[in-house]
Amino acid sequence: FGRQGAAKRKEEIQVIEDMETVDKTCSVTWRGDGEYFAVSFVQTSQRGRMFKVFNKEGHLQYTSEPCGGLEPPIFWRPSGLWLAVPQILPGNKYRITLFEKNGLRHRELALPFVREEQIVNSLAWNSDSEILLIETQHVADAAKNSIYLFTICNYHWYLKQYLEFNTPIATYSWSFANGKLLHILLADGTFQSIKWEMDVNRSCGYTVIDEGVVAVIDGSDVLLTNFRGTIIPPPMCGARLTFTHPISQVGFPTRRDCKEEQMNFFFALDAVTNVVNICEPQYTINEKDPVPVQRLTTASIVKKYNCCVSVSRILWLSPQLFVGLQEKNLVLLQAVNDTLEVIDVCSLDDTTVVAMQANNNVVYFQTLTGTVQMVEVQTDNKLSNPETLYELPDICDKIEIVQNKGKVAQVYALKYRGNLYCNQKKMASDVTSFHLTDQYVAYTALTQLHFVKLTDNADFRQPIESRRMERGARIVTIVPKSSKCVFQLPRGNLEVIHPRLLSIRLIGDFLDARKYWLAFDLMRKQRINLNLIVDHDPKTFLENLDEFVSQISNPQWLNLFVTDLQNEDVTRTMYAGNYERDQPRVYSDAYDVAGKVNVVCDRLIEVFEKQEKEFELPKITCYVKKGLVENALAFIWTLKKAESHQKAEQSLKYLLYLVDVNQLYNVALGMYDFGLVLFVATKSQKDPKEYLPFLNELKKYEENYQKFKIDVYLKRYAKAIGHISRCDEEKFAEALDLIKSQNLYTIGMKSYEHLPDCYQKICAAFGDYLRVNGKLLDASLMYEKAGDYQQAINTSRNILAWRKCMSLLQKRGSTVEERRDMSVKLLAALQENGRHGDAVELLKICEPNDHGAIIHAACKG
Repeated sequence: FGRQGAAKRKEEIQVIEDMETVDKTCSVTWRGDGEYFAVSFVQTSQRGRMFKVFNKEGHLQYTSEPCGGLEPPIFWRPSGLWLAVPQILPGNKYRITLFEKNGLRHRELALPFVREEQIVNSLAWNSDSEILLIETQHVADAAKNSIYLFTICNYHWYLKQYLEFNTPIATYSWSFANGKLLHILLADGTFQSIKWEMDVNRSCGYTVIDEGVVAVIDGSDVLLTNFRGTIIPPPMCGARLTFTHPISQVGFPTRRDCKEEQMNFFFALDAVTNVVNICEPQYTINEKDPVPVQRLTTASIVKKYNCCVSVSRILWLSPQLFVGLQEKNLVLLQAVNDTLEVIDVCSLDDTTVVAMQANNNVVYFQTLTGTVQMVEVQTDNKLSNPETLYELPDICDKIEIVQNKGKVAQVYALKYRGNLYCNQKKMASDVTSFHLTDQYVAYTALTQLHFVKLTDNADFRQPIESRRMERGARIVTIVPKSSKCVFQLPRGNLEVIHPRLLSIRLIGDFLDARKYWLAFDLMRKQRINLNLIVDHDPKTFLENLDEFVSQISNPQWLNLFVTDLQNEDVTRTMYAGNYERDQPRVYSDAYDVAGKVNVVCDRLIEVFEKQEKEFELPKITCYVKKGLVENALAFIWTLKKAESHQKAEQSLKYLLYLVDVNQLYNVALGMYDFGLVLFVATKSQKDPKEYLPFLNELKKYEENYQKFKIDVYLKRYAKAIGHISRCDEEKFAEALDLIKSQNLYTIGMKSYEHLPDCYQKICAAFGDYLRVNGKLLDASLMYEKAGDYQQAINTSRNILAWRKCMSLLQKRGSTVEERRDMSVKLLAALQENGRHGDAVELLKICEPNDHGAIIHAACKG
């Protein structure tokens, strides 16, 4: 196979030449850096025309491979990759052959004409190596010359511009400083300077009707793709519209609010006849596709207008009005029958327009002097006088206009690989492309994509979102009312991203229109937090919860939504950059962000219960999200009892995905229903040898004691005390042990207050616990409740609570002698601790008639 392919390649390039008639002109071309030069010449003895490559010292480096049919013109691409040479091939083929430095063929460029019609006179790359110029002479008319400008993208050569001159070209030259500026001198002395810039011809609408159509000129073909429906990398396209002659310009309506049926229309200007073709794209939908989308598959010419003047640039203002640039004049053109007639002319004071755009019948342009001016198309279809707005320090390559809701228009101007301006204010540097949407201006730097919100505040032009992208990528289009942002990479292929900013903006529009399914689907694909569905407008969402459930309807999606819920307002945290910080929030009654999960889940459960469609799984998810696993199990058990066995088993299986099996087993056990426990256990991976003996043992007990055992097993000790308190008093010892081990004295006292003996024992135990922990006053109180007055008195005396001591003595019943002994002991202790005031009070109560002792005690203090 390899030998056959080589033979075929060798056979293809064999050209029989008559050496007597071959043009023997020698040509020399230098590489851009001056390190090498190539000489094209004819070697009559053997090989015909060939070229040799020398270094700057004149030493031979390479000799080209045998290749017949070559012509004299030769030009070395400044970047050094290829040498371009015209070549004639059998079969009436004419092409530009590209050679590498070592003389080997690299690739070819097929010319759109044959050798019998035009002859290639010369070739020239521009200084940045992006454009290949081919100058030709017409065979039928030697005074007629043409210039073809080709670019390459994704290994495909595009004929971007065609210029035709009825006077011979004396000479031409690409500008070295400005790579896409061409100077042409004709034989009659006419001098022209023409400057081009790479731009994207795309539709300009803001609504969903705009298909994001992009048109690419390729000679006499216009390649069309609607990026809303499909992404097709160049050189392929959705539709190809072929004209008779090369096309010099393609444009779309400049009115962003034009009629829906004309939103995607475009015009194509014939480079030879100056005819303006109005074209309409047609779309098809293939229902067999997994996701049916509208694709642009054909286009047709619906109207042709003969332009009565030659213009270099046309803007489509309205269905019947165009504005054109004719040398240094603006001309207003109106469609009359099949002709574009000039109805007004505006002189631009002998200056040159370098960039031009229109918006709402107002034409904005920048001149070569740097001033930005405007001309308005008045109601009587007359052009106003030019009005100077301001002057920019840069001569820009592109301008765009935005005017939202009747506000003052903003003019964005870009110097390619330079500065981006909004009116007079510089927004950013090193910008390679930009695009306007209805809310944002997006621009690319070397490796970053930035979004700036369109605002009247000229001082607030900082990016609100940025993200990395491939180095050198440029914006092709951002599809209106979509999150789709299309880039073209330096090598030519396309890349589509969905910036979070655009996605959230689109989701907000869907939510405002209550298109919950579309919003949910986009959020799921873009992995955007589903809390935004609630937080975007909580009041509206809760009021339309029935509609939300009806639209979503898919239980799995509803489960995903409930699982994502958090007690957090993501418009203030995660997605704060997409929402105005001072924007007031509208909440419904009884709604609070801290309780959002419970409120939404409760409302969802209400809606699920009203719906005819069964939403068992989302309902279970709501219970689990609220922490009510018992409610979820009870609901499943209800299904089981209602003989919905399959639903119950599916629901339990789902619940086991949400809750750990051991936790679920314990919850079922804590519901004291052994049927439910067995139902859960059999659906889990638990070994019956682990739980059956335990369950069988529990069944032997009386109901309250059974629940006590379960509660102890589950460590729900407070509930356990409550259940065992309903058992016989013979179980009290076990209860008291549990109370002591878990320090549940308060609960025990409350549970046993109906049994005085048990109650006092718990109080006595509580008193011991408090006394050991140094809380003697509280311990005294517990001893008192337990009826152990002596222990209460001793505890009170230890903390010198003399009033309590005396009260307890009296309450217990004591003699006068006992009270006197106690008062003496307390008196000495109080005086020893410096509490002389209490000592005096004690004497006044116990010995009111012993004035001497009272005075003596008071004097000590």
